[in-house]
Order: sequence, then C-alpha cells, then structure tokens
Amino acid sequence: MTRITTLLLLLSGLFPSALEAAWYPKEFSAEVQWTLPTDPRVSAPAEKITGKVYAGNQRMRIEATTQNKTHALIVHEGGKKAWTLNPETKSYHDGVGKVPMLPKPDIDILPSDPDSPCAKKNKVTCNSTGSDTLDGVAVEKWTISIHQNNQKGEILLWIDPKRRLVLKQQPNLGPQHTRILVGEVDHGGRPTEKWTITETFQGQSHTMEQWVDKELRLIVRQSGPVGDFLLVQNIQVAPQPQNLFQIPAEFKQTLPPAPKPLPGGNP
Repeated sequence: MTRITTLLLLLSGLFPSALEAAWYPKEFSAEVQWTLPTDPRVSAPAEKITGKVYAGNQRMRIEATTQNKTHALIVHEGGKKAWTLNPETKSYHDGVGKVPMLPKPDIDILPSDPDSPCAKKNKVTCNSTGSDTLDGVAVEKWTISIHQNNQKGEILLWIDPKRRLVLKQQPNLGPQHTRILVGEVDHGGRPTEKWTITETFQGQSHTMEQWVDKELRLIVRQSGPVGDFLLVQNIQVAPQPQNLFQIPAEFKQTLPPAPKPLPGGNP
C-alpha cells in the first residue's frame, strides 16, 4: 500500500461523509421500504424489503422482513454498538446481519464542535478560512489537513451552519462531493427538503436525489438512476418504549454467520 493510498484511507476514516453524523433531534417511529440493487453476477429482480424503524435517544431498532422472515437490528450509542436479533429462534449475535441500515442522520458534527476530529488534534489541523455563498446558501469555509508519513492530505469544506451540513467537500485526494438544495416539498404531510448529491472522481460523476425531513433530519427517500432505493413513510414523532432497544432475557447469543463465498469458489 502506497503512502498516498494510506493517507487517502485516513482522510476517509476521519471524514467518511466529510464529518461524522450527530443523532436525530427527536424520537420517532416509521415504516421503511428498501430496494436492494441487483447483483450483476445473477439474473434476478431487485429485492424489496419492508420494515419498521424506532429511534430513541442515541438508540435505534430496525425490523425488516425478507423472504417471509423477520429480523431486528438494535443499535446503541448512535450506531457504535449493534446486535442482530432472530425472533424465530430467539437468538442474537453481535454486529449487523440481514437487516438493512438507514442512512446516517442528515446532521454533521462540525469542525468547531468539541467532539469533532478537529478537537482531538491527532495529526489533524482545522482552519476556518472565512465565509462564502454556495448556490445561494451562506456557508463557512474550512481547510482540514492531516499529516502522515511525511505526506499531507487536505480537504476543503463548505459548511451550512444553519442546517449543520457539509454542502461541499473537495479533497486533494479522492472524490469531490457536492449537494444542492432543489427546494422544499411535501412528504406524507411533513415539510421535506429535496437535494441533489453529486460525486465526481477522475472525470466521472454520479448523482442521486435525496429527500430530508426538516424536523427530524431523517432521510425519507433516496433515488438513483434506476429509481427509488429507500422510502420512509408514516412517520410518528413520539417517545419510544425503552424495551424496544433491549435484548430479551430469553434470547441466546450465537456467533455471527460466516460471509457467503462468491460464485465460482472465490473467497
């Protein structure tokens, strides 16, 4: 692995989507539908999975049904810990299993926040470089630098402080991400912002559309070139029962399933 590759990975680790996500501002429940992409190696239609999500204080439960079987995923500490539950066998294992995840909350931890990577000062330097306007939105500009093995990686950020979002990130290594606000729309009776998000790298661009609930900063719809692949509906804002986020005492712990080998015997 080259030093530049290592540096790029470090930058990606520190800023996987420019910055880490904060948690949802309120507790809620909702119905979810995922459309998983078709495996190009297999001639089969896209798989649709239905489920429910319950979001509490730094905790979440996602229940998903596929092929007439239901599994549940419980996450704690904003996603740092996870367990997959199988109600049919009354068992659970560590980590994410067969349950799809939701995208991170659409709220970023900003460079000026006390819990940001900038505050840790571990080979990372963060400098505010002034104010600007990006696509009609007032933004703050930041330069984030990391030093590793005599190499320097740098990423420029354009931050919307009102929404607490990174609207643009431009690294000297890796892809550039830009998001543009299209406007406000209605989604199930709730005010929602529609965004276009574009990734550009090595002369190629990929764009998707994203709808974000204004109150919850919850991504309620995502759409790409082949159509919707996430749809969240019937949102109910209310405190959630704490037992939803606990593993039942009668459930037995098992080992996580081994990853499936690729066709042809490849690992």
